[in-house]
Amino acid sequence: GTISCRNNTIGSMTLANANTNASNFYGINKSNTGGTTTISNNTIGSTSTANSILASSPSTGNPQAMRGIYNAGNGAITISGDTIANLTNATTNATTSTLGKINGIFSSSGANTISDNIIHDLTIANANNQADLNVSVCGIALSGPTLRNVTGNTIYNLSNTNATFTGYISGLFFT
Repeated sequence: GTISCRNNTIGSMTLANANTNASNFYGINKSNTGGTTTISNNTIGSTSTANSILASSPSTGNPQAMRGIYNAGNGAITISGDTIANLTNATTNATTSTLGKINGIFSSSGANTISDNIIHDLTIANANNQADLNVSVCGIALSGPTLRNVTGNTIYNLSNTNATFTGYISGLFFT
């Protein structure tokens, strides 16, 4: 069918535990198949408050993921005009899993149009020292063989604050 996810505000959240389990965060999670989906004009996090969404689990036993918008569904998907800002993944896990990271937008399926989004102040502090394609912090990450149109997005201030980090940070990542 048709899905419309517009004009929502998601923020002021702390995901916490003191053990080795992950506290994953997905601001908007689209996983159904087919249809037409519009995700637009949402705010995930805060444009001014640091750590507006904080996954504070140390997560040493398994990877911890944070994604502002996550799409794993097929069909026609439009992601536009969204703001994703001030998300912090406090994991110290150095696992090279594709999940152990932070992404503003991650899409693995569908015919995507991703435009005019603002993504900034995404932070992680894990070692994640990798020589492969697993990016520690990424503004927009795309994988899979489907058609994508990515235009007019603004991405800045992405960081990994671990003193021994020697991996990758990427504004746009395609694979």
